Amino acid sequence: MKTWQDNRERAWFTLAAWVVWGILLSTLAGSAPTVAAAASDSLVQLEKQVQEVAKRAIPATVCVLNPPGSGSGVIISEDGYVLTASHVSAGARNDKVRLILSDGRQVDATALGANRTRDAAILKIDEPGPWPHVPMGRSSELKEGDWVIALGHPGGYERGRTPPVRLGRLLGNVDGPFGLITDCTVIGGDSGGPLFNVHGEVVGIHSSIAASTAQNRDVPIDVFHRDWDVMLKGRRWGKLAQMLIPAGAGYLGVVAEPLDDGKGLKVVEVEKGGSAEKSGIAVGDILVSFDGYQLSNTYSLVESVAARLAGDVVKMELRRDGKAMTISVKLGPRPGESADTEHADWDLPSEVDELLDPMSEAERPSPEEGKSDAQKNSEEKSEKKTATKGKPTRIPLSALLPPSYFAENSGVRRGNEKPSKYQKKHPSVLGAFRSVAARAALSTVAVLNGSQPLALGTLVNRRGDVITKASELHGDLSIRYPDGTVQPCRIVGVHEQADLALLRPDVAGSHGGVPARWNRQPKPVGSLVITPDWRGRVLAVGVVSVASRRPRSARAFLGIATEDRPDGVMIVQVVPSTAAAQAGIRVNDILLKIGDDAIQSVEDVFAAIAKHSPGEKVEIHVRRSGEELTLHATLKTPPNMTARRFEEMNRMSGARSSRRSGFPQIVQHDAEIPPLACGGPLVDLDGKIIGINIARVGRVETDAVPADWLEPVLTELESGKLPPPEDFGRDDEAVRKEIAKTKAEIRRLQRRLRQLEQQLRGAPSGK
Repeated sequence: MKTWQDNRERAWFTLAAWVVWGILLSTLAGSAPTVAAAASDSLVQLEKQVQEVAKRAIPATVCVLNPPGSGSGVIISEDGYVLTASHVSAGARNDKVRLILSDGRQVDATALGANRTRDAAILKIDEPGPWPHVPMGRSSELKEGDWVIALGHPGGYERGRTPPVRLGRLLGNVDGPFGLITDCTVIGGDSGGPLFNVHGEVVGIHSSIAASTAQNRDVPIDVFHRDWDVMLKGRRWGKLAQMLIPAGAGYLGVVAEPLDDGKGLKVVEVEKGGSAEKSGIAVGDILVSFDGYQLSNTYSLVESVAARLAGDVVKMELRRDGKAMTISVKLGPRPGESADTEHADWDLPSEVDELLDPMSEAERPSPEEGKSDAQKNSEEKSEKKTATKGKPTRIPLSALLPPSYFAENSGVRRGNEKPSKYQKKHPSVLGAFRSVAARAALSTVAVLNGSQPLALGTLVNRRGDVITKASELHGDLSIRYPDGTVQPCRIVGVHEQADLALLRPDVAGSHGGVPARWNRQPKPVGSLVITPDWRGRVLAVGVVSVASRRPRSARAFLGIATEDRPDGVMIVQVVPSTAAAQAGIRVNDILLKIGDDAIQSVEDVFAAIAKHSPGEKVEIHVRRSGEELTLHATLKTPPNMTARRFEEMNRMSGARSSRRSGFPQIVQHDAEIPPLACGGPLVDLDGKIIGINIARVGRVETDAVPADWLEPVLTELESGKLPPPEDFGRDDEAVRKEIAKTKAEIRRLQRRLRQLEQQLRGAPSGK
């Protein structure tokens, strides 16, 4: 295992080492006679502002459902006008989308106008208000270094989770393609969500990200102010920029347009020599499904193709001259890629440099009063013709990709990334929190295997016992205490569900540390949190994103599409190779029960599946030809692009914990900590420990076990009732790496053996 110093992805660990105890954050505090008092007052004021913004913003932040994907939006008026990103509402069937409010209510909304060039769009809720809403501010008033707050639905709507709150700072404000740039982290599903200033005004709408967690891009709110009247009239103009598809993704080579009824795509161009042409797809064909997924709009094809790798063979259903056909298609590599680029580095190809230049807005129309509907319809048709005219681009379908469908990479290696003076992980920012976390740092230790750090730990009593993250433990364990001494230790107990272990040193004593001082009162969303290390440095700061809750497990997937019919909920599609198909569920079956839940509407289907996890076996009751049947399905994880894309975004945004789910209770925050910092304390602004960091989950999320839940767990661990399993601490990952290394060496020796045998066969006789 690499040490902290050797690991480039964790190089910023050392950035705060030189920070003087009394450094102040310039934007937090003005001049003041005493360092501690000024910093404390400024931090308290910031915390109050974020908490107040969160309280007002959560009810107004919505999830925008536009199959096959989802995004976010924000209500900005009592009568239900909603701001979002244009790629979130684009392609909506009959211009209708579904909104889910933070309290779970669902309402329909109509897509109005859109400035596609700037990724801005407006929706209007169909039902009358009043609706919870927030005011619009002015992005032109923002300055670099200003604190900003992001909300949205990362990964899509999640039952029981309010829109997570995230805190960051403005790093750039330019009139270019990405407008506002912040280190207020967002990810797929957040697109269209709001960015607030500390006064609770919307100043931006989330648009795209790069690999760096300091590259989160928002549409400036001034774009909406300027184009408001035009978009309210339903005008849509401009073109989204070409963005990246993950390396190694499949390529079909067609340009297709959606049918008016939403039941397929008409092929208008077929690339010469591409996978589509080789498989027999022709201009005029109607593409109905791809690998079992129904194609309702262009995005459904984009996502489905990009979810498969080059070389994959998939089944496609199509119609030709009214006749249904099924063909096999072997996807090729994207132009400019070879078939073996699945694990290529995330470097930007040269042509994407164009994205970094300001986009021309010459196409932006001025408000046009008095135009008839006929004129507008004529213009819309003309725009569509122009958009499809001419030769296909290098990646035909990628021109339709929205900025955050596939996260593009800034080309900056995380190991070389140094925070700017405005970033929240700059030493000056972290230093402002150091005195707050000083006492908690004395309760923080490092857990080692020999000389290599495994995790942080939290000192829980004067005997020197330490609680830490269990799944990271292996080898010869020892504890490095605040006074610098290293004590060998043993594992007293393991709480496997919470992933916590209690360590006891061979030599009792606190060794320069002090036992944890807990705050077991739940902190409001928006509260500032700090993660210290055993040296007294501040590793990261953030806010409570979601209140303490029992987290939802990974999404389960059955593999059916359903419709409400007079005689019940009918299954209209069964996706091949899924749990439904393997259980024997068929199209036209009437769905009666999933597990213990009776099914009376399509909404009941989603609710019932959401109660289960991948891998669970569930009874499915259906009615088929008048007969009731009981089938058994083993649920799986979603195989679609949404899951893969979300995983890619998280993977490229930095190292994550090996175990990051399945905990019984968590408090979610947004502090960007390395996995090695798990097991250590999460500290509030009073310097008290509100939880134990348990997992770096992804780009926008770190989870902690809350302090109020820890008390009975500690009692159990200290009692000896939870001894470690016999095979606990076995380093399976090291064994897997050694196996892979050995196999690679065997392959190399086999190649060398074949070369020598060929030389021997080709040698002259007698030699």
